[in-house]
Amino acid sequence: KVYIGRDDYWTDNIRNFNGVLDDVGVYDRALSPQQIQNLVSEDPTQMLYLRFDESTGAARAWDSSLYGASGTLVNMATSTAWVAGKLNGALHFDGVDDYVQTPAMTTPANLTLECWAKCDLPVWGNNGGSFITASPAFLLTPIAGSRDLQFTVNTATTPTTLVWTSPSGFEVNVWHHYAAVYSSSAQTMSIYVDGVQVASSAGPASLVQTTCPVTIGADDGWTQAYVSGNSASGRHFLGSLDEVEVYSRALSWSELLETSHQTLTTPFALNANLSSDYMQDGLPDTWKLLYGLSPYVAYSGTDSSLSHDGMGLLMKYAFNQNPHADSSAALPMASNEVNPTDHLTYLTFRYLRRTDYPHLTYTVQVSEDLQTWNSGSAHTVELGATPTGDGVTEVVTVRVLPAIDGSNKLRVARLLVTSP
Repeated sequence: KVYIGRDDYWTDNIRNFNGVLDDVGVYDRALSPQQIQNLVSEDPTQMLYLRFDESTGAARAWDSSLYGASGTLVNMATSTAWVAGKLNGALHFDGVDDYVQTPAMTTPANLTLECWAKCDLPVWGNNGGSFITASPAFLLTPIAGSRDLQFTVNTATTPTTLVWTSPSGFEVNVWHHYAAVYSSSAQTMSIYVDGVQVASSAGPASLVQTTCPVTIGADDGWTQAYVSGNSASGRHFLGSLDEVEVYSRALSWSELLETSHQTLTTPFALNANLSSDYMQDGLPDTWKLLYGLSPYVAYSGTDSSLSHDGMGLLMKYAFNQNPHADSSAALPMASNEVNPTDHLTYLTFRYLRRTDYPHLTYTVQVSEDLQTWNSGSAHTVELGATPTGDGVTEVVTVRVLPAIDGSNKLRVARLLVTSP
């Protein structure tokens, strides 16, 4: 049991607190200094923050922003709708008539929408539903029958739509962080998945100015013309939503990445979109940000000061390892193995290789004197690769040529990883 407002056994006499407490939290991880600062910094641009951490029987979702725009559960069974979420609790929507609606708020000049979502099906349900909608100003919605997303903003007369087409292998029936950003000054629209920008386009100069409620889990009456691939209005989301937020400013990439990084596993979008390398040191900016490294610092490929295990940062990235942890278990392995075809013994070499970042080059080199190193088809042959199951790496098996002939010659293999 956790007691709030009193102690339960620390002293002989139970003591009770005399005052007011609010927003009590207990975490199963060590928060960073920045995360702690964020907890006590009241951001006036945060227009709505529905944590969905209420419990069975609650008919309202309380707003943790400064504005108290708590949402009302509509057509939702309060005895079953509150479920386990990505962060503490969440709300489950039945895909039929469930939704949450807040009091009316004025459309901001700039906009960020974000939430965690998990669908009940392998693709978004037949009527798609919606994550966050405020008709007729903005809409962030799944596209029914696919794994894609749509972000629409509206001027006084014309909607502008951005669609993200998900890559092969993306799963919507697990938790992901989704965000949409509109900037009036830059006139841009962007979609982020797991903290990484996955789609962007030009946007309008301004949004329609109106006052309307925000609807969570349904499209609140938008017509088919606004929603790609979906039927008429009245669509409802089938799945769970958590940590719904609306801001009146365009959040930065680093802010969204920080918000989305609530998991020890590497987000799918980070694996799927690793093209930016500002310092051109071979380490993608998203990977640096994920592990608290600055994208504006060029790290040496042999810099192993973060974990003191002798493995350089480039090799850490090449093997999909945490740069702050001991990664010695991920080092390549070699053994003498018999080829069942010719019954000869060969030095066999295995290493981890990323499958999501084609700019890395993995080369197995062979030497008999530790001075001259050779590579290529005359010296090695790749036998195959087996996925590790992490969605990022595979184990590559390489046979060193020629066969071991009993001459007791020294034969050594090593792995060279390079980036442009």
